[in-house]
Amino acid sequence: GKFIFSKKKAADPYLEKILELAPYISNWRIEGGEPLIMRNQYNFLDRIIESGHSKYINLELNTNATTLKQGKHRILDYFKRFNEVHINLSIDGIGQHGDYIRRRSKWEEIVENVNTLKTVKNVHMEITCSLSLLSVIHHDQVKKWGKENNFIVKKHVVDYPRELHPKNLPMKVKQQVAERNPGDEVLLNAIKGKGDEKHFENAIKYLELMDRSYNFSMELYDLYPELHKDFYRGYYEEY
Repeated sequence: GKFIFSKKKAADPYLEKILELAPYISNWRIEGGEPLIMRNQYNFLDRIIESGHSKYINLELNTNATTLKQGKHRILDYFKRFNEVHINLSIDGIGQHGDYIRRRSKWEEIVENVNTLKTVKNVHMEITCSLSLLSVIHHDQVKKWGKENNFIVKKHVVDYPRELHPKNLPMKVKQQVAERNPGDEVLLNAIKGKGDEKHFENAIKYLELMDRSYNFSMELYDLYPELHKDFYRGYYEEY
């Protein structure tokens, strides 16, 4: 099943009809935004549990694992009331690289939350990574962390905004990325071909603007020195 909650409405007019179907639901997928901070979906899960059918339902969701609660609601209390829980962890970078890409996140807290989820017997996790101009640079670290935790690592390529497509990286950077990811067909195809230098320049301007706007202690060129023009020297030949 799939149900989209409104942030403004306390209840959805279709909710009661969906609850009538609870005896016939085997899998329920929660989508966001970030599902674990959406109050209305907790209300719906309460109703499913009250119906007595949650123990027969497999729950599926994506989460960035930055939190396991929203107000009085703790998601672990809900997971234990369902049959199986399948989680796609949205992890685009490790350590400071992850915190930079997902601003306001704290890697230490994500690791702590993931370790907590690993203690719940009916929870199964894998990683889904969005390959963007930034995340592709150190994707090998995501794969390494996934292997250490016995997580399958899936990925998809960011096509929009066009400026963030991995193929727009300078050739020298793409060569470096390719050397660190031999045999990774999805990644290699993502960086293959001629990028758009203007798109790359716009992406860099955007990231520099975000650095100033967020006033972070982390800055683009400290974490990604290969994006500085002194490293790639403007090479834009086809890779």
